[in-house]
Amino acid sequence: MNDENAILAYYQGISDGSIVVGKWVRQLYEVILDGLEDRRWFFDQRKASMAIKFIERFCHHYKGHLAPQRVKLELFQRAALSLMFGIVGDDGLRQFNECMWVEGRKCGKTLVAAGVENFIAYSSAGEYGSEIYFLAPKLAQADLCFSAFKYNVDHEPDLKKRTKSTKTHGLYIQETNTTIQKLPFAEKTSDGFNPMSWVGDEIASWPSGEKGLKQWEVMVSGTGARQEPLGLAISSAGYEREGLYDEMFRRGTAFLNGNSQEKKILPILYKIDDINKWDDINELRKSLPGLGITVSVKFILDEIDKAHQSLSKKREFITKYCCEPQSSSVAWLMAQDVAKCFGYNKTLDEFRHNYALGGIDLSMAVDLTAAVVVIEKDGISWFDVHFFMPENKVEEATIRDGLPYRLYQERGLLTACGENTVDYHKVHEWFETL
Repeated sequence: MNDENAILAYYQGISDGSIVVGKWVRQLYEVILDGLEDRRWFFDQRKASMAIKFIERFCHHYKGHLAPQRVKLELFQRAALSLMFGIVGDDGLRQFNECMWVEGRKCGKTLVAAGVENFIAYSSAGEYGSEIYFLAPKLAQADLCFSAFKYNVDHEPDLKKRTKSTKTHGLYIQETNTTIQKLPFAEKTSDGFNPMSWVGDEIASWPSGEKGLKQWEVMVSGTGARQEPLGLAISSAGYEREGLYDEMFRRGTAFLNGNSQEKKILPILYKIDDINKWDDINELRKSLPGLGITVSVKFILDEIDKAHQSLSKKREFITKYCCEPQSSSVAWLMAQDVAKCFGYNKTLDEFRHNYALGGIDLSMAVDLTAAVVVIEKDGISWFDVHFFMPENKVEEATIRDGLPYRLYQERGLLTACGENTVDYHKVHEWFETL
C-alpha cells in the first residue's frame, strides 16, 4: 500500500464521492494533477514512499489509548505527504518549500508534523548541518510538537543511539551535524538561523500584525543556502486576524485560484464550505478528514450538543472543529454576523436630507479616537466611521496591539494627526466633510 500513488487514490475517492472534502482541498488536487499533466512539476514515487515508510516505521502515537503504538497513516495523510515530498520540479528537487496544513482538532496534525521532522532529521531528506526548529510564540507551545519528535527518538533504538541531548540545541545528531530545537519567538530580529526545516505550531494563535509574520519570514529568508527546505505551518483556525494565518491563507488560495506567480507554497486547507451547516456531521467531514478514524463521530456529536447550549462554546467549535476563523473568542456577535453588515455601500450624496446623528469617543495619546455618524434611510441605519491616532504613536501602537495601523491608514480608515496627541481639529474637519 505504501507504494501506491496516494495522490491519485485520494483524488479518485474525492471524484467518486466516497471521500468528502471542501472546495479548497478538491481544488488543490485538481491543480496538482493539472500541473502533472502539463509538466509544470513531476511525481517521484520513490521520494513519496520514503517519507511514508519512514514515518510508519519510526513514529509512534505519544498520547491516548494508541500510545506507544507505531503510526498507521490514513489515506488523506499519505496523500498530503506525497504532495509534500513526491511533487518535484524538473531538477528533481521538492517543488514546495512552504506548506500550510489546516484541519480541525484531533486529526493528527502534530503527530504527522513531528514525523515529517523526524524523517528530515534522520534520512537523506535532510542535509549535512541541518537545523530543525519547532516554533511558537511561547516555549510551552513550541514544546508540543518537539515532545512528539523526541518521543519517537526515545522509543526507537536506531534513532536514540544517534542522538545526544544538549543544553544549547535540545537534540544533536553528530554524524550529520544536525540540531533540533524548540524555539519561542525572539523579541528582536532572529538573524543567524539557517533552517533546513521548521514547524510553526497553531499559527492561527500567533500574534497579529508584524510579529508573527516577521518570525516566519526570518525562517524563510534563512533558507537561501538549502536545496530543499521545508516550512510547515500547522493549525486549526483561530481568533487572531491579519496575522500569519490570514497571510498564508491569502497566498495559498491565490495559488489555487491561479491568481499568483507563486509556485512554492502548498496549501492543504480542510475547512467547511457552509457556515450555516456547522453542526451537520457530513459538512464537518470537510474540516475533519480524520472523522470516524482519529476522532470519533460520537465525540463530535457531543461537542455539537454543548455548542448548542452556549454561544462561546459554539464559537470555539466553529473555530477549532470547522476551521472557520473568528475575530474574538468572547465577542457577543459571530464574525460571520459582522461580515453581513459589510458590502452594501452608498455615497454620501444618497443620504442628503436624511436624519443623521454623530458621535465621538475621544482619546488623547494612547487609545484611538473614534468618530461615527449614523444615518437613517428607509428604516435602515447606515454607519460611517473614522479613527484618529497621533502620528508618533502609530508604530508603538502597531507593536503594542499587534494590529496593522499603517494598512488601515492606507485604506482611508485611520488618520494619523498631531505629533504625540490627537489633533481634534482633524476630527472636526472630518465631520465637516460630511
